Amino acid sequence: MDEEDRYTRITLRIPKELHTSLSEAAEKTSKSLNAEIIGRLSDSFSFKHEADESAAERVEAIGRRVERSAKEAHLAVLIMGLQSQLRDCEHRRTRQLEIVKAISDAVMKAEEDDPVKCRALESELSAEGKWLSEINMEYARLVAELSNLQQTWSELVGVGAH
Repeated sequence: MDEEDRYTRITLRIPKELHTSLSEAAEKTSKSLNAEIIGRLSDSFSFKHEADESAAERVEAIGRRVERSAKEAHLAVLIMGLQSQLRDCEHRRTRQLEIVKAISDAVMKAEEDDPVKCRALESELSAEGKWLSEINMEYARLVAELSNLQQTWSELVGVGAH
């Protein structure tokens, strides 16, 4: 390919102040005015491409931060809900322990005085004991679930910090 075929000749009209600035810049870098103009034009296209990539990267990074924040918020709501359920379960558990203790004390008293009442109380104690076992299983499930969510939270926040 002939050197002349690589270039297109154009006539360009530009403001005198711009011409002066370009000429001075060309002189400082020991370039021709033509080389200075071509270099600046080429750089402007390169810069635009880099700016487009940079903007796309920023948008992608913002998207990742928004997604992580949404996950954090969702986990925080789940954790607060489980903490509330756990407090309720603790209250039910405490109340049920009081009931079982009161019935147990009544059984001990009734053993000597009233065997029929004692058997009825033992039956009631058995039913309340089963209910207490169910509450304890629910409590253990909530504690495990809360622990898992808190671990997920730590991993998510730990990833976000890096």
